[in-house]
Amino acid sequence: MGERILLVDDDPLLTEAVRFSLGRAGYAVCDVGSGQAALGEARKTRFDLALLDIGLPDLDGLQLCRTLRAEQPDLPVIFLTAHDREMDVLLGFERGADDYVVKPFNLSELVARIGAVLR
Repeated sequence: MGERILLVDDDPLLTEAVRFSLGRAGYAVCDVGSGQAALGEARKTRFDLALLDIGLPDLDGLQLCRTLRAEQPDLPVIFLTAHDREMDVLLGFERGADDYVVKPFNLSELVARIGAVLR
């Protein structure tokens, strides 16, 4: 199996579509619906990349990104979020994102962006 991706989003329909597309592209996906669950998975499994929503039910994606960066500085992070204001995008990059994708998005483009970040 290919690179392991941690997908953190609380929307089950989006999660299913992303997991399916990434699986077809050869990625192994672990999906969780909260920031705390993501921290638990990231602390026990080595991932090659994290896809994070900002609006999570317990720990927002910005804080999650900061924590992941502190614990695993080499883990690439892509935000996958509906937060589309310029201020949101800039804050995402400031918190450590390698890329920022706004919902709704094209799944093929997401797969391409993941490949680019992993290179």
